[in-house]
Amino acid sequence: MKHIEYLLKHNLVVQKIYVLCFSFLFRFIGLFIRKNPKQVLFQSLIGRNYGDSPRILFESMKRDPFFKGYTYIWAFDDPKKFEVEGAKKVKLTSLSYFLTALQSGIWVANVNIERGLMFKPKKTIFLNTGHGAQFKLDGNAQKNRNDYDYSDVDMFCAFSEFDREIIIRDYKVRREATVKCGIPRDDELYEVTEEKISMLRRKFGIPQGKKVILYAPTWRDSADGGSSYAIAPPMNLEKWRRELGDEYVLLFRTHHLTTKLMGVKFDDFVIDGSQEQNVNNTLCVADILITDYSSIAFDYAILERPIVAFAYDYKEYLETRGLNEDLYTMFPGSVFENEDDVITHIHNMNTIEELKKSKKIRERYVEADGNATKVCIDFIKSHTSK
Repeated sequence: MKHIEYLLKHNLVVQKIYVLCFSFLFRFIGLFIRKNPKQVLFQSLIGRNYGDSPRILFESMKRDPFFKGYTYIWAFDDPKKFEVEGAKKVKLTSLSYFLTALQSGIWVANVNIERGLMFKPKKTIFLNTGHGAQFKLDGNAQKNRNDYDYSDVDMFCAFSEFDREIIIRDYKVRREATVKCGIPRDDELYEVTEEKISMLRRKFGIPQGKKVILYAPTWRDSADGGSSYAIAPPMNLEKWRRELGDEYVLLFRTHHLTTKLMGVKFDDFVIDGSQEQNVNNTLCVADILITDYSSIAFDYAILERPIVAFAYDYKEYLETRGLNEDLYTMFPGSVFENEDDVITHIHNMNTIEELKKSKKIRERYVEADGNATKVCIDFIKSHTSK
C-alpha cells in the first residue's frame, strides 16, 4: 500500500488514471446512496490522529444543542488504536469508508476526504480546516503533482492573506470558499495560562528549573520508494547536552508523516514529544522553538516566543521541495545551517529582540484572532437545518 501511495504522488499518468476511474466509480455509486444530512464524517491527518482541528469541531458539535440527534463517524487508518466517545469508527480507504462518505451530509477534515478523488455529492457540506499555514511548496506546486483539486470544498480555513492566495493557487480552492480565521486547533494558543504550562511540564517530565527547547522538523520525502519516511537530523546530542543541558531540555517532536527517527535516543535531556496527540501541548511548554521548514513556526508565533530555523539541508530542500518565501526573509537573523551556530545563537540570544521578531512573523503570517472554532461552527449551522 505504501508503494502504491508513493506512486500515486509521483507519477502523473498513474495519478490521472486513478482520479478519473475511481472518481467516476464513486459518483456512480453515489446515485444509489441515500444521504443523511445529519451524519458527519471526520478525518484527521490521513486517519493517523484523533485530534487537531477536526476533534475540536467534533467536541464543539457534541456540546451544542443545535446538533442534537446528529450521528458522528471518525475515519482512522487503524480504528482499533483509537477510542472515540460519542462516535462510530470506520477504516480509512475501505469500501465502507467511501460508502460512509457518500452517505454523510457533512465532511470535516484537515487534509482530505476523497483521497485525491472527486466524488462529493452536491448537497454535502465539506469543511476543510487545513492543518498548517502554507510554508513550503505544497499541493500542485510540488514537482510531479497536479492532482490537488479542492474546488468542491465549501469552506477552507486560511491563516492570512499570504496563506489564502497560496491555497487558491496550489489547491484550486475557490476564493469565496477561503476564510481568514486561522484553524480551530490554534484557538487555545491565545489563552495559555501558567497553570496549564505547569501541568504540561509535569506531564512531559520536565525537571523543575529547566527551560524547554522544542525541536520540531518537518518531514522529508521517502528515499526508498515509499517504504519509509525517515529523518536523521545531523545533531551531536552529546554536544547539545554538554553545551545546553545545565539550562535546557530538548523536547523532540517529529512530523506526523515521519515513520522513522534515526540517530536519536530519548533520556533525561532528550524527551519524546512525538507521541503527544495534541501538538499544542508541546508548543505551550516550549520556551524556544527550533524547526526548519515546518508551518509549526506560524502556530508557535501566536505565543510570541523565540523561533530558530535549523536549515541543515537548505540548498537541497530548495531544489527538491521549495518554499513559498525565502527562509532568511521569514526569520531574519535566526536561520542557521549547522548545529554549532544554533547552539551559539541560543547561548547569546537577546530575548527581547527575538520576541520582536516573533511578533512580526505573527503579524505577517497569522491574521487570526483565536475565534476559528466559532467561525467554523457558525458556517456549518448556516448551511444545515436544525
